[in-house]
Amino acid sequence: MKHIYVWLLAVLLVLVLIPVGCGTNDTGTNDTGTNDTGDEEEVINKVFVRFSSPFAAHPFFGDIAKGMEEGTEFIKERHGIEVDFSVADAQGSLEQLILDVETFIAQGVDSIFMINLNPPTTKTLINEIQSAGIKVGIGGQRSGGEDLHFGLEDYNGAYVVALEVGKWIKDNLNSKGIPGRVLLVNQPTTETMRARTAGFTDGLRDSGCDFEIVVQLEVSLPNQDVVQPQVEDALTAYPDLNVFLGPNDDCNRAYIEAAKGAGLTDGEYIIAGTGLDVASIPTFISGTTAYKISYMAFPVYGGNFIMHAVVANILGVIEKNPDGTPYSVILPGTLVTPDTLQEYYYQGAGGEWVENTEVIEALMLQNPTAAKIIEFQK
Repeated sequence: MKHIYVWLLAVLLVLVLIPVGCGTNDTGTNDTGTNDTGDEEEVINKVFVRFSSPFAAHPFFGDIAKGMEEGTEFIKERHGIEVDFSVADAQGSLEQLILDVETFIAQGVDSIFMINLNPPTTKTLINEIQSAGIKVGIGGQRSGGEDLHFGLEDYNGAYVVALEVGKWIKDNLNSKGIPGRVLLVNQPTTETMRARTAGFTDGLRDSGCDFEIVVQLEVSLPNQDVVQPQVEDALTAYPDLNVFLGPNDDCNRAYIEAAKGAGLTDGEYIIAGTGLDVASIPTFISGTTAYKISYMAFPVYGGNFIMHAVVANILGVIEKNPDGTPYSVILPGTLVTPDTLQEYYYQGAGGEWVENTEVIEALMLQNPTAAKIIEFQK
């Protein structure tokens, strides 16, 4: 009998932040049934999912893997389909990503999912995957040709953050005759990061505050160890910087440490951004830093949702759009402050921060393309 193999390879984020074909093997567990015409019809009862994480130890990607694992349990309980799931760690290496893809193609997988952090490499891999008759999903920036796409509110999330920051600038700086002196980080090679930079800029402008973007750091990778030394150098050159906007929480953590080192005065500067992750929640809600505003995605919920979407795609519940574009879903996110975050997270018995699934799903239901997958989750 046939085995259906699924491999889901995620390389992401703020992201982000966040999905398939049929292979065969001679050790499968699928049964056959009969459709309305009397023909035999395959019944899928086991699928194989692989997630090649770009940075498995990163809080965001760790939570995506956790959510996917939870999704396998729901799928088994609700649909009787066993999902064999494991995580591989690409450790930030494109070479490892390519090796992972080639390995799973050779094994006859059904689907590969990647976060699109390097568009030329992603496009090449999509062609290779589809040439092997395998479906493919992409997270983040669309590449073209993929079957499934998952994204975040990159521009809109940054825009609403900047509107709130603009209010803070007017109340706390402009009211004293001080303009907002802004530092932000951009990753020019990535469309999602460019969208966040544009959202920050437009939101500040539309807020009506008096501001100037003094420093825009162009980085190859927006990780804390890359960003923090550059922020420290910028504070040395421009000690009057007072607004720090980060496209992910690595940048926001870099800002916190750099500001401490520079001896900035509490209440006279603000840190805000997109991509608040669980590791930063205690600091964020403590009120002891200038990190006051963020746009937050929900990676555990997102991982669960992605796992359901992959299996739904295998079963034919969702397919590419009629015009050939991928079935695309924007995963939920929302603006949070230290005062509002606990509407979306609560602390479990062991002190861990747990997503409030009911509230998050209410956000997701606002997205019409998510309806089929949410129905499949039930």
